[in-house]
Amino acid sequence: MGAFSAIAGMATMAVGTGVQMAAAKRQQEADNLARQWNATMLRQDAEFSRIKAGQARAIGDIEAAERLREAGILRGEQRAGYGASGVSVNTGSAAAIQADTMAWGAYSAAKEKYNYDLQAFDYEQQARNQDAQASMQLAGIGSSNLNYYATAIGGATNIFNTASSWKI
Repeated sequence: MGAFSAIAGMATMAVGTGVQMAAAKRQQEADNLARQWNATMLRQDAEFSRIKAGQARAIGDIEAAERLREAGILRGEQRAGYGASGVSVNTGSAAAIQADTMAWGAYSAAKEKYNYDLQAFDYEQQARNQDAQASMQLAGIGSSNLNYYATAIGGATNIFNTASSWKI
């Protein structure tokens, strides 16, 4: 093979490697932008999940207070009914029924609070997972650089291997 052919072949390989590197660089930039966008969206979703957790806890407090209020209303109705019929409302079975009513109210309130706290915990866990996924997206930004450098090294290796195999 002539010297001119060898030089032309190596030049062609060098140009090809340059084109591949340019494409790899554009792909790297696109990957990095996509990872940044994904991380931003995941962080935003995590913030919404934290807001939902706070809302769930607030609703739990409101619902618990409502169960206690309902129990208090029922107890008042019981007292009025017993009082109207001449039964002592502070002693005996009338007092026991009222105590059971208030205990039921406290149980219902605690159950409501617990259920909404579980929902809030789920939202908080979701937020933690979204934050972790966002961090993984950002950590992956550097990994796309490897493709760019691998293309450069691969191209240089091909040129070297080809050139060393020629006998001029």
